[in-house]
Amino acid sequence: MSGENKYCFEISFPSIDLNTFMTGTSDANSTFHAHLFSRENEIEIKIFYDPKTYFGDKLSSWIFQINSKNFGAFTKVEGETQNEKLQKIDLLNSKVLSFTLGSNQYEGELKFISVFIDSVKFYWNPHNERINTAEFYLNEAGFDIVKRYYSVLFKTDNQFDISRMNELNEFYSIEQAEFRPEFHFLPKDNRDSKEAIIVKEPKIQFKYKTDIQETEAIKYAEIVRLLFSFYHHVHIDYIMAKIHLKEYSIYIKKIPIKEKNKAEHYLWGLGYDFDFDHFMKSNWQQSALQNFKKLSKSIEMFIQSHYVDSNSRFLIRYNIIEVCMSGIKHTDEKFKTIISDVEIKKKYNEALNILLQTINPTEHEEFIKKWDLIPNKLSYKPMKSSLLTFLEKEGFNPLEFPITLDVLKKMRDSITHGSIEKINPNELERANIMLYRISGILILNLMGIKDWSFNKDIPN
Repeated sequence: MSGENKYCFEISFPSIDLNTFMTGTSDANSTFHAHLFSRENEIEIKIFYDPKTYFGDKLSSWIFQINSKNFGAFTKVEGETQNEKLQKIDLLNSKVLSFTLGSNQYEGELKFISVFIDSVKFYWNPHNERINTAEFYLNEAGFDIVKRYYSVLFKTDNQFDISRMNELNEFYSIEQAEFRPEFHFLPKDNRDSKEAIIVKEPKIQFKYKTDIQETEAIKYAEIVRLLFSFYHHVHIDYIMAKIHLKEYSIYIKKIPIKEKNKAEHYLWGLGYDFDFDHFMKSNWQQSALQNFKKLSKSIEMFIQSHYVDSNSRFLIRYNIIEVCMSGIKHTDEKFKTIISDVEIKKKYNEALNILLQTINPTEHEEFIKKWDLIPNKLSYKPMKSSLLTFLEKEGFNPLEFPITLDVLKKMRDSITHGSIEKINPNELERANIMLYRISGILILNLMGIKDWSFNKDIPN
């Protein structure tokens, strides 16, 4: 996956008028020639223009004004098919990481601005021998996961081999796909060197049971990536994807984010004592697909909570609970009556007549108007906290929590309003431990995994 590839095309920005920037200069063209360079840790787009138009300055001014994450949505790519096997280049989801615009950036008489983006997608003619398969190459954190599936390099009968560990050969399933962690072995050798090197690149290998669409293939990979991240408490992402479908082969390149944490190999803090292989073989598929949006948001937040300070960690983990609660309706419960509706109305009227004896007659009419609202309110039981009701439904007993929900809410309000001095650091640490367990278990529930237990013991 190293080296450099170059692609030529025409790029335009049809929905914006860049000439509104730096008025008084020559108008820039609507379409520009561009070169895209795909390198191991960099994706660069060189956009060429007439220096008299100051297009580079106009584009950079515009980039500063927009959310750079939306850069690709404003672009249009054409004429990228000089290579007969390339169908199109897609920048739709590309985000700007940085750009350079210097006085020495010339090729011939044309000046250029270099825009560095985080991802690019290529559509190639189908690879017939690989249709209905895909490979998603993982970032550095993925290596610690895949290595557990393999033995070390050994030699038998003058043959060298790195084999998979016993009982770890099976593919896991998700709907219309099967997948498993694998190494892609990349040999590096030189005739003049005494050493030959084998580089092990971690990937997820997919096999599709039927012809599927691009959106399905990417969704399967995203769910698997999220589960890997959650179990190992680290951000797992793919930096290269090769998806071989009937209509085309899709190559996606992404710039990796440097990881801060090493992958862990357990969920024991959530009372889930099974290894990763058991976790992947459990019955999570249907629930994960149904709850994909909530899982996507909550797991990313769960991982992020490990990278921030204690106050931010508390807010993120509390917010995970709110994400899991979203969309769930709270139903108020009525008291059970023991007489008919007619008799109930009669009793309320009797009560009204008694109460009117305590009010000045001149105010009876106003009192009766207010009373008309009372019977309906009194028919319902005192309303439980929606948070309490939700956690009970999810299998917790909040009354046994070592820190009450009221205390958690007060801590949340203090941090949100900047009143940090009101919070005891030791109590905050205990709250973060409890919220870690609650939020993690709620994520397990979203996957339909119930083999957890909530540990109420938190050291003082």
